[in-house]
Amino acid sequence: MDAPDPTLVARLRAAGSVFAEEEARVLAASASTPAQLEGWTQRRLAGEPLEHVVGWAEFGGLKVAVGPGVFVPRARTEALARRAAALAPEGGTVLDLCCGSGAVGALVAELRSDVRVVAADLDPAAVACARRNMPPGDVFEGALFGALPDDLRGRLDVVAVNAPYVPTDAIASMPPEARDHEPRLALDGGADGVDVHRRVAAQARDWLAPSGRLLLEASTSQVPWTALALARHGLHPYVADHDEEIGTAVVAGVPVRHDLAVAELPPLEFAFSGPLRDRLADLVVAGKKTTTTSLVAELFVGQGHGPEPSEEPEGMPAVGERWRVVDSAGATRCVVETVDLRIAPLSEVDLRHALDEGEGDETLAQWRASHEGFWNSADMRAYLGDDGFRVDDDTLVVMERLRVLPEGQPLS
Repeated sequence: MDAPDPTLVARLRAAGSVFAEEEARVLAASASTPAQLEGWTQRRLAGEPLEHVVGWAEFGGLKVAVGPGVFVPRARTEALARRAAALAPEGGTVLDLCCGSGAVGALVAELRSDVRVVAADLDPAAVACARRNMPPGDVFEGALFGALPDDLRGRLDVVAVNAPYVPTDAIASMPPEARDHEPRLALDGGADGVDVHRRVAAQARDWLAPSGRLLLEASTSQVPWTALALARHGLHPYVADHDEEIGTAVVAGVPVRHDLAVAELPPLEFAFSGPLRDRLADLVVAGKKTTTTSLVAELFVGQGHGPEPSEEPEGMPAVGERWRVVDSAGATRCVVETVDLRIAPLSEVDLRHALDEGEGDETLAQWRASHEGFWNSADMRAYLGDDGFRVDDDTLVVMERLRVLPEGQPLS
């Protein structure tokens, strides 16, 4: 590879480019004439994104067309596209929602020629760009699922969503090339960055196939709230992929099913195998235990850059989800249904929730002492894969409320 022009590199570096050498190579290789190169260099020095200047972005080995006013696809989003491609069944349908340039859809199509890929976005400029990267007739304009033809309802096998998730107040601190040149519509995720995720979660079940998957890119700090949005709308959430170094994750949601026989229901195993698990199962059967508490940190157990699709992590419960309560011998003691979920710091767990756990605690201090002993145990640290894990007031917990289904009640 030829060395970049040192003068061009120096000009780019002086303007603050962190990757001046690589940018100089891209500009020189893409320009047709010295005049065009100089014009493009001036635009880049003025702060315009390199991808807008040259008209394309590299994404997963593809050269994806982009242009002014269109969100530039980031390398971190390749994880979302690759997960969508891996989960799609043969001959299935994948939706790239909030598609921007259509980069996710284009990469899925490249990886899986056997599936149909469609895309949708609210922004006309993004739709026009996506139609350069995908078959134009498969890119739809409109708000979320409302953009789609009705014949796709209930037929989407995978929905991959790179919705805006930057908190509103954080936009001002973004790099100028993003803040000033990319559409705010593609950046602003509301006060906590999860507003669009909540809207997607509220609509997704109507459009997903019965065994479909919803995948959303989020920051790792937003995972609990994105997962909760899915869970409250009947989608069992789990973390399909995450990268601590860059701080992003792919959160997946699977529609809750009510057509499963008891033996097919997922097991609900309290604590670790042993006397404590059996005592808690007894309390549930007796109707004395109607709440339970788990750590948000458990969402990240079982993957790091994700398992194979057939090895989905346990994740978090979903409202409406049904479970087989099992004892240490693996015997099913009863069937329960999750009826409510909350996430809060440990310091904000209320007395009613603690008492409804039915374990004999009479005060929050007693409840917390017994739970901290379990959560700070060597077994839990090993389960989390974190030798230094300790709970404190700020540790996020999932508060779940359950009901026991009467024996003989239909499960469908």
